[in-house]
Amino acid sequence: MALTKKALQAINNPKTRIKLAIALEVAEQTIFLYIKRNSDNLTKVKAIEVIQQETGLKIDEILEKADNLLS
Repeated sequence: MALTKKALQAINNPKTRIKLAIALEVAEQTIFLYIKRNSDNLTKVKAIEVIQQETGLKIDEILEKADNLLS
């Protein structure tokens, strides 16, 4: 799984990165790298909850569909 470009852009700010870091128990710099690499660590339930709360995006706006990942 991976995040959409829209979601990656929406979470790439200090406030959201810090909240994600707390939720995932990692450093903010690690979240920055997760965003840069579109890490599947950002698709964990705790991360998705933070992303939804902070951005107001719906799940289909956050997660890439599997067929989009192959193209």
